[in-house]
Amino acid sequence: MLFFYDFVGKSIVDVQGAWIKVRKKNYYLSIMEEELRRIEQIVGELLLLAKPPNVQFRKYYLVDTIEQIVALLQTRAIMNNIEIEFQRRAAETEIYCDENQIKQVFINLIQNALEVTPVDGRVAIDIDSDADGVAIAIRDEGPGIPEDKLRKLGEPFFTTKENGTGLGLTVSYNIIENHGGRIQVNSIVGQGTTFTIRIPFEPKTLAAEPLLTG
Repeated sequence: MLFFYDFVGKSIVDVQGAWIKVRKKNYYLSIMEEELRRIEQIVGELLLLAKPPNVQFRKYYLVDTIEQIVALLQTRAIMNNIEIEFQRRAAETEIYCDENQIKQVFINLIQNALEVTPVDGRVAIDIDSDADGVAIAIRDEGPGIPEDKLRKLGEPFFTTKENGTGLGLTVSYNIIENHGGRIQVNSIVGQGTTFTIRIPFEPKTLAAEPLLTG
């Protein structure tokens, strides 16, 4: 009987040891997987900086595009009990743009806003227009960015995030500039940050290029 209990006891210890090894293995595999995804993202962003894709300008309803992005990111917001407030002050306005590139910009900026906004916080997106174009403001309730760091935003590899690279914001700045627009940033430490993206209806840079409609 003692032999039986000793055997069972050793078997339990062996199983526990094997389970711990499996858990450790899965833990390290998850770290490797996360780092591989991060490397893939960095390589992709570097490629975009080194060789930007050809821009295909067509007429799009910008409001519809942003609504699609908000719907896409809504799940992440709900998981952290963050409210995305979307206000359309502009009418259904068409602009000439490369929709895929514009989507990339707003996915990046709205994701950043969600990442820095605390649980039970709010991300506000306002769309307005004037005679020259549209202005989209994305406001978060994060910690804010000190003034000395604001001037460096958009520089490759400069980031205010612990695990960021800064390349996503650099790519976003380049895309908006290629559309004849600009990105402005206002921030108050302890209150949050607002990114305002201004895009003309028809970029001046398109004067010598054919405009595609459809």
